[in-house]
Amino acid sequence: MKAGTSALLLGAALAAPLPADAAWTETPGEVLAITSFTLKNAGQTFDKAGATRPADSSRKVEVSTYVQYGLDETRTLILQPTWTRFETPYVRAEGLSTLSLGLRQRLLADGPDVVSVQPLIRLPLASRERGSLLGQGEIEGELRFLWGHGFDFAFDNPFGEHHEVTGFTVLEWAPRVPEGMDGSHIENDATLGFRVDGGDLVLVQLFNTWPLGGPHQRKHQIQPSTVTDLGDGVSVQTGVIYTYAGADVPVELGAVLGLWLRF
Repeated sequence: MKAGTSALLLGAALAAPLPADAAWTETPGEVLAITSFTLKNAGQTFDKAGATRPADSSRKVEVSTYVQYGLDETRTLILQPTWTRFETPYVRAEGLSTLSLGLRQRLLADGPDVVSVQPLIRLPLASRERGSLLGQGEIEGELRFLWGHGFDFAFDNPFGEHHEVTGFTVLEWAPRVPEGMDGSHIENDATLGFRVDGGDLVLVQLFNTWPLGGPHQRKHQIQPSTVTDLGDGVSVQTGVIYTYAGADVPVELGAVLGLWLRF
């Protein structure tokens, strides 16, 4: 196995972040379903010191369907199965990889601010060996804390045109612990979403993974995207995702395509 391949395999075990579900709970009786397709390629890796090094090429394809259902005003059920394909010149694996089950509980709502907590369990759907390539080889549990803030403002551009902006910010913090405790880490994510004059939703998201205790990969990603409403509860998301820093993970660049359905 060539130098860098080990880091690529370890990096593949860091699962893709959940969609931008924000901190707010879903309207009671309503469903948001997001089917996402993500393709990521890498030809370099971050070493343990965070410097980039040449590495064997890798490709990762993920198809997931994220579903949230509003149980009542303060609780939202979450389900997300994921199919993954991961390949390098030396290994290849594909199949159903994980199933996430969670419940978001709103703790506080005060004007434009909301605070929620979200316990979640991620179940591997493959053997331990194949699952480590596809994203997860053992059961993981997390407790996610979310703070959301809505905002709106107006401004006039230099040409005298009036514009109105509505949007939100979300900060998330979540310890994630595998069944065997090895590889426990903190996920710390941030989202900015806004619309100008009621147009497309623009999302800028940061996804961060920090080791907790023992050795674990560090990973920092940015994902800018737009969500275009097509009417009748249907929207399309297009964007890119890039791993801009990390340790012992591949330098990934990829594309994101999603279909959002509300009913």
